[in-house]
Amino acid sequence: MSAFYVQPQELKSADKLWHPKQSPLMQGLSFRALATTASLCSDRIYAKSEAIFERGDPRDVLYILNQGSVLLSLSSPTGKEKIVALLRNGDVFGEEVLGPHEDRLVGAVAYQDSWVSFIASEHLHQLIQQQPAISHAFSTKGSTRVETISRPLPF
Repeated sequence: MSAFYVQPQELKSADKLWHPKQSPLMQGLSFRALATTASLCSDRIYAKSEAIFERGDPRDVLYILNQGSVLLSLSSPTGKEKIVALLRNGDVFGEEVLGPHEDRLVGAVAYQDSWVSFIASEHLHQLIQQQPAISHAFSTKGSTRVETISRPLPF
């Protein structure tokens, strides 16, 4: 299966709202806030083993895993790989989009065929200003993984 972008008209509006709502980042948002969030998101299907982004790529997008699984990993200078996380439905990744880092700290690969929603950083910053609940979720859940990734890992 090759990757392709999902056109919004191909998704049922219920799916477009239900999947982001499953993310801890979006829980507690009103229907209106969820609809706004969904309208700012684009969707893409990644085939198993397809790279979503690599370490060092620009950090310009936040991702929500709607369906499937995604592997986050670090590579050492000697080529060894360290698994940071295996993500499941509802997980958010690419949190470094809000941090001080200029580039991606890890790589992300579809562990199986995966449907991912993503939101550009400029829309995300706008959304956070409008929805304080998202900001709070980032400060608790999102920062934990960035801290873990930022620490030196033994290879």
